[in-house]
Amino acid sequence: MADLVTERLVLHPMSVDEAGRMVTGEPDADARWEPGFPTEGDVSVAKRFLEHVMTAAGMRPVGEDERVRYFAVSWTGDAT
Repeated sequence: MADLVTERLVLHPMSVDEAGRMVTGEPDADARWEPGFPTEGDVSVAKRFLEHVMTAAGMRPVGEDERVRYFAVSWTGDAT
């Protein structure tokens, strides 16, 4: 889905990769995160998004830290 751009706002749908980076607190090289981002609320939303995607794909959470890694392995094939 493309960004929705208005005169004053750009609405950008969160991707799986972006959600994973928010949860781990590691922005990609092109990200422009302001100090204090992501907030606790941002991380909570990203975790919920990943849980929803995993459930829709038939995966089950296996733990707080492993959830993001399991998800990454399942979707990208990369365990790093």
